[in-house]
Order: sequence, then C-alpha cells, then structure tokens
Amino acid sequence: MKRILIVDDYPLTRTGVCLILQGRKGYKVVGEAGTAKEALKLLGSVDAHLAVIEVAVPGMSGLEFIRVLRARKPSIKILVLSRFDEMKYAAAAVRAGAGGYVEKRAPIETFLKGVERVSDGEVFVSENVNRQLLQNLADHNASPFVPSEVLSSREKEIFQMMGRGLSAKQIAEKLQVSRKTIDTHRLRMKKKLHLKSITEMTCLAVWWVDREAV
Repeated sequence: MKRILIVDDYPLTRTGVCLILQGRKGYKVVGEAGTAKEALKLLGSVDAHLAVIEVAVPGMSGLEFIRVLRARKPSIKILVLSRFDEMKYAAAAVRAGAGGYVEKRAPIETFLKGVERVSDGEVFVSENVNRQLLQNLADHNASPFVPSEVLSSREKEIFQMMGRGLSAKQIAEKLQVSRKTIDTHRLRMKKKLHLKSITEMTCLAVWWVDREAV
C-alpha cells in the first residue's frame, strides 16, 4: 500500500486529489497539509511514501520546500502537481529532488501515471521537459559520453532499457531477475557515473539512447 501525503493550499484541490486516489487500489492518503510548516510537522508522524505537492504553498519557496522534504526524509518520493507552467518550473523541480511534475490542467490519467511512476522510483515529466533536462545534462558533459567505458555489460543493458523508457519493474521482468537486483544495479551505476540521483541517470540514459539512434 502506497501511503500518500497531499500538500496544497487550496482545500478543494486536496479534496479532489484525495477522491481520485482513494478510488484506486494500492493507494492510501495518510495526511493533508495546506502549508509547508504543516507538511513538515506531519512528515514525522504519517510515514508517507509519496508527497504530492503544490510548489507554491505558503511558508517556503517551492524549490526550497522540495529540498527540505528530501533532507528530512530522504526516502520520500515527490510528485509536483502545480498550476504553474511545466516548461518554466519542472526542470528546476526535478533538479531540486522531485521525481516528477504534472500540471493541474493535465488529464486525471496523466496525474495517475505520474503517481505510479514516481512511487516506483522513476522520473515522470512531459516529453518536452524531458528533452530540456537531457540538453542540460548534455551541455555540462565536457567529453563524449560512452557508457561502455564505465559500465559492465549488464549495467549497459539496463542503462539502454532505462533510456527506452522502461521502469525498474519492467526491466526486472524482461531480464527475469528481481526488482531488488535492478535497484542494486542502478545504485551502483549512479555511483559510477557520478550522478546525484536515479532521475538524473534516467535523463542521461534517454539522451544517450536518443543520440545513438541518430
């Protein structure tokens, strides 16, 4: 059961998100907060797996709020559900530690897909934002990136699958190994590639696969 904390200063939005999630098997809303202070107070008592947040909550700037949430509870996953334009804020939110970004005007199905992917430790943003993140990574890459120089054969195989959009669960099924095995590989790969998060590694994998296909 995925335990979810909802943080939004609009009560109607919190109620709507609760109703959407409570109707889905495998999810349970364990807390609601209207300010950053309320959210941080709840964080220690509700044991949330995922926080669905509006970045513009009272009491703290959006990016700072994401960083503080992750600092207080490193294991928590964060999905931003915001009224702000994705192209302006999503990349910064992901770099700050969020696992995904969905605009409030998006279809319910898109929101639910974001919840599922981010809960599973994956990154979820639109294709346009994904390309923006990839370009940022590419711009900071001084020398050509060649996975085979630092990754083992199995790690390169997993990296390629990540770049094609497969989740950790799908990779595990395809390779006929456990999800835990894939997670162990990914953590080792992240360290070898000197990246800060699995999200950054996913973005780099997509960029690399896209570049190799050209």
